[in-house]
Amino acid sequence: MRFVPENSYRRRICLSLSGRTFSECLQQLGDAPFAELRLDRIEMNEKEISDLVDSGYEWIIAVREPFFEKKNYAELFNASLTGKIRFIDFDFKIIQDMRVQKLLKTAREAGFKMMFSWHDFEKTPDREFLMKKRNEISEADPDAIKMVCMGNDMEDAGVILYVYRNFKNITAFCLGEECCETRITAMKWGIGISYAHPDGAESTAPGQFSYSDMLAFGEILDKKGEFNE
Repeated sequence: MRFVPENSYRRRICLSLSGRTFSECLQQLGDAPFAELRLDRIEMNEKEISDLVDSGYEWIIAVREPFFEKKNYAELFNASLTGKIRFIDFDFKIIQDMRVQKLLKTAREAGFKMMFSWHDFEKTPDREFLMKKRNEISEADPDAIKMVCMGNDMEDAGVILYVYRNFKNITAFCLGEECCETRITAMKWGIGISYAHPDGAESTAPGQFSYSDMLAFGEILDKKGEFNE
C-alpha cells in the first residue's frame, strides 16, 4: 500500500466498505488509505478478515449489535485487530452489554483507540439533548465520538454541527439528502473524519457521497487551505 502523508485530505475520508465477501471488499478497497470495516455486514472467516485488514493502510473497525448473532464473534473480532487501526468503533447504545465490554477490554489492553458512536435514524434532536448525549458519551472515556442523526430540514444541519462546540474529539453529521453538506463539513471540524461509499457500489447510509465525490470535495477544501490548523 502506497504511503499517504499524515496531513493528506485523503486520510480524512473513510471509505465505508459495502461488500460482504473478501474479494468484494478487497476490490472496493483499491488504494484507499482509510476504510471502515463493519463486522456485522461481512461474511468472512478469521483468516479472510485478517488478510483484508493487512491489505489496507488504516482502518476503523466497527462493531454493531447484529455482529453478536455470529457464534464466533469473539474470534472474528480478534482477527480484525491486525494492521493499522485508527479507531475501533462501538455503538454506544449497547456499550453496557457484557459481550461488548469483553471486546472493549480486549481492544484497550491491545492499545487500540476507541470511538463510541450514537445514531438517531429518524430525526435530529434539539441542541440541549445532543449536548447532554455528547457529554454522557464523553464520560465513558472514548478517544473519539461519532454522532449521526437524520436531517429532515436545513435547521437540523445547524443543530448537529453545534455539538462540535468546545469539543475536538468528535465527528458529527446528518443522514439523508437534506443535510448532506454536513458530511463535507465533518472533514474540517473535530477529528476531521467523514465517510463515503465505494464508487459503483451501494451506499452504506442515506445521503452518503461516493468516494470520488468526497475526494473532489476534499481537494477543493485543501486548495482553499481550509484544513490548516
